Amino acid sequence: MTRTRRGAPTKGTSARVEEDSSDGTVMVECETCQEWANIDDTPFSSTQEAQAGRYTCNLCTRLAAMQASIALQEIKLRAEHSQQISQIKAEWEAAQAEAKIDRQNLHTLLSTERNLREKLEEEIGTLQTQIKKLEQTNSTQDAQENGDQATSTPRHDSGTPEPKHPSDKQFRSQWKEDIPSQGTSRISEDIEHTVELAEEGNPGTQVGKKGRPLKTENTSQKQQQLSADHKQKHPYPQMQSNDHPPQSKRTVVLGDSNAHRLKKHLRKAIHDQRLRITTKSGANLEETLHRAEGEIQKANATNTELQLIIHVGTTDLLNKADIKKTTDHLKQQLTYWSQKTPKHHYIVSAIPEPKARGQQFATACQTWNTAVQTACTALGPSVRFMSAAAQLTADHLDDIHYSEQAADQVGSQLDDPVDTRVEHTESAKRRLKLWDRLCWQVDKHPDSVQRNEGPTENI
Repeated sequence: MTRTRRGAPTKGTSARVEEDSSDGTVMVECETCQEWANIDDTPFSSTQEAQAGRYTCNLCTRLAAMQASIALQEIKLRAEHSQQISQIKAEWEAAQAEAKIDRQNLHTLLSTERNLREKLEEEIGTLQTQIKKLEQTNSTQDAQENGDQATSTPRHDSGTPEPKHPSDKQFRSQWKEDIPSQGTSRISEDIEHTVELAEEGNPGTQVGKKGRPLKTENTSQKQQQLSADHKQKHPYPQMQSNDHPPQSKRTVVLGDSNAHRLKKHLRKAIHDQRLRITTKSGANLEETLHRAEGEIQKANATNTELQLIIHVGTTDLLNKADIKKTTDHLKQQLTYWSQKTPKHHYIVSAIPEPKARGQQFATACQTWNTAVQTACTALGPSVRFMSAAAQLTADHLDDIHYSEQAADQVGSQLDDPVDTRVEHTESAKRRLKLWDRLCWQVDKHPDSVQRNEGPTENI
């Protein structure tokens, strides 16, 4: 008998049993996987029992148990998911209800605020109306009072309207800004002479507005001759062929963020457009010198006397720049500027020497300050070195930056040269303006000028 290992399944019937003719072994087929097993490995004790029963191998039995377990787990997971979904849905519905309540409350608040705003606008409109009424009432009362005063105050003379004084711009375009000491003494003498003549007056001269004499038909040729003599005796200073147009003065501050912190204190000395602050946080030496070159070119083009205040160097040392190379470059540039344009002045400020960055960095700052001071001293009076920053202690510094107290200390040292330049410029302008006004008064009112018969020394 030939034994077949696998055969067609016969479900719902008894197990298939075959016997091997060679050795008499009885094999039983699994009804699930159709695998053959020895009858000794099955629960059957005889061939008749195997043929009457049904057989399932152990592997198929375990597989069926695992499938049942998996199905049970799926049922449990579906139940848990359903429960979680229900919980999330309930929470979402609760949040929606709460949000709805919040929206209703917000709408209520907005409505209340809108009502209050409308009420406030109405009150403001009422107040503005009352203010306009009060202003109209006050203007009417002022007009009545002014009319009463005008009626009660007699007018001396209508007179001739006084001509306007020449503009300062026209005056500055014709005369130099600086006056020598001899010219200053001449101005003071002319002031005294004009004041004396004005006080003496002319008894025959009619007086108009503000006590000034009027030109009438009685103006004699002698009075005109007096004016001509005065002009010939005290001529208005004329520009010579070798003179230049007037020079304006400007102070420009260049450098890093510490230079910008000096702005508050320099504004105390220069409070108008003559002070220019052009700084940049983290500016290095090369960038600052390039900006300074541009400022010098602008000043030369407009005939402006420039004072450059340079505060730079900390960024170069932080970037590990070669101290000798950078200071030599600064010295060469200052030498070139001072020789090419000697009318300009240059102030180089020391950099702080912070100990917070370590002794090595503080030593590098000291070396930089020493080299720059030596270079400035060698270049003469047009180049100055300000050492206030090098004397600051750790209490005056915030890392490498000036504190407000440090800016006070450094700025006060810079105020001296700046104040001197401003005072010189302003005094010269005042003297020239006074001289111009005196000569203008003589030209317009020659009747008030009389010949002084005294000695020449008193003129």
